[in-house]
Amino acid sequence: MEHELIFQRLWNYALRLLGRRDYSETEMRKKIERKFSLLQKAGAFNESVDASTPGDEPDVMLLRASLTQRILTRLKELNLVNDEKFARNFLITRLELNQKGEYLLRMELKKNGIPREVFDAVWQKVAVPDEELAQRILKGKSRILGRLKPEKRKQKIMQLLASRGIKPSVIFELLEKV
Repeated sequence: MEHELIFQRLWNYALRLLGRRDYSETEMRKKIERKFSLLQKAGAFNESVDASTPGDEPDVMLLRASLTQRILTRLKELNLVNDEKFARNFLITRLELNQKGEYLLRMELKKNGIPREVFDAVWQKVAVPDEELAQRILKGKSRILGRLKPEKRKQKIMQLLASRGIKPSVIFELLEKV
């Protein structure tokens, strides 16, 4: 019975998190495991679950893994946690609002636990060519860049585009035109 109460607290926590934003499976796993540890430290478990003696630690670790997997499985069944959906929404938002290139977005999603295969599949559907993205970025900065001396302008363009994850080959092509 105690395990069901812990499950329910973790389940409610996961639903509260998903009410704010989407999470990748890896992010959600970390959040649930961290919450389990916090509940354990706060004394939310009775003696049957607490690892106060050194021999009980594997039981707690098994319980944490079991409950976490149970919650993730259910969230995936309900399509509340879906790495492909998370990656698609993430990429669309970053492309529109932050105007970042493929390389930088790939690194950010990797940090969120999204596998390369998922990124590649989603990127094919939502990709904006780096040339077009670079033009959008430069258009937004044209007033500031227009005031600079030519050599300083090229330097700033290179820094700006590189910091947004635009491929070096695209940057050099644009610099030849400037």
